[in-house]
Amino acid sequence: MGRVISLREMDLSDVTETYIAWVRDPAVNRWLGTHTATLESQRAWVAQWLGRKDAALFAICCREAGCIGQMIGSLKLELPPPGEAAVLGLMLGDRDHWNRGMGTAAIELGTRLAFQRWPEARRVEAAIRPQHFASLRAFERAGYTVDWPEKLWARVARLPRRS
Repeated sequence: MGRVISLREMDLSDVTETYIAWVRDPAVNRWLGTHTATLESQRAWVAQWLGRKDAALFAICCREAGCIGQMIGSLKLELPPPGEAAVLGLMLGDRDHWNRGMGTAAIELGTRLAFQRWPEARRVEAAIRPQHFASLRAFERAGYTVDWPEKLWARVARLPRRS
């Protein structure tokens, strides 16, 4: 399968009523930390992320016929101190694109970007609710291993590929 998505840096113009509808959609936000949002609050959140040296925010864009360039979700990367593990999070907001490998593709691209942006990172991690089977499968397909340190969260991690 070819590349079904691309990533591009987000900007404030990406925070539209459609984006807010995703954040408010119970099927989407069930697994997110945010369940309500306004255009203003979400733009403020995105503005906070823009320009950070220890973080990046990307639009997940479709590359299939009929939706080329359309934003279908977002992906965030962060390198919190002490800088040994980057953290990846994503929201595939457009439900028309669920269960089609786009989440896995975004995770793969985001992981590659994390290691390029922060070569000092020894791994990329994400915290996922264990009941979010689709997300766990997507991370596993992207080469992550699952650890179950707590009841509420599964931690997934992937080490960099060394040549």
